Amino acid sequence: MSTDEEKRELEAHQIQAEKDASDHRLLSDMRRDDLDALKALLARKQVEHWFPSAQKALEFIGIALFSFLDRRLKVKVKPNMVANPGAHKFLDKLLKKNGIKIENRSYDEEDQWRNGLYVYKNEELAAFIGHGHRTFRSRLSVHPEYRVITTVET
Repeated sequence: MSTDEEKRELEAHQIQAEKDASDHRLLSDMRRDDLDALKALLARKQVEHWFPSAQKALEFIGIALFSFLDRRLKVKVKPNMVANPGAHKFLDKLLKKNGIKIENRSYDEEDQWRNGLYVYKNEELAAFIGHGHRTFRSRLSVHPEYRVITTVET
C-alpha cells in the first residue's frame, strides 16, 4: 500500500470515528445542548403575544409557522396544502429536501415554558413557537388569557 493510500485510509477512518462519536452522544448532552440553544434563541428574539381565547392563540401559532417558513426559510407552504388528504407526505418531503425539521414538544409541568414547536434548519434551532399557555396577564386580571412566546416575527 502506498503512502497516499495509507493517508486516505487513515483520514477515512478518522472521519468515520468522529461520525460514530457524534452519533453516540449521551442523551443528557443532547438535552443540555438543546436547552442551551433554546435559551440563547429566546434571549435574542423572544416576543410575547396575548390572546383572549385558545382558538385565537392556535390560529396565531399556525400563521407564525407558515410566515417563518415562507419569509425566513424561503419554503412556500400554503394552509390549503396542509388541509388536503395526504398532504403531510408532500410537506414532509418538501421540508426534508430543504433541511427543515419541525418538532412538536411537550414537557412536564415544571418545564411547561418549553412546550411548543421547534423549527430546525440543517440541525440548528432556527425558531421556537410556544404552545398557547393559559394564564393571567397580571394579578389584577379577572379573565385568563392565552400567552404564546415565540421567536418569529409576524
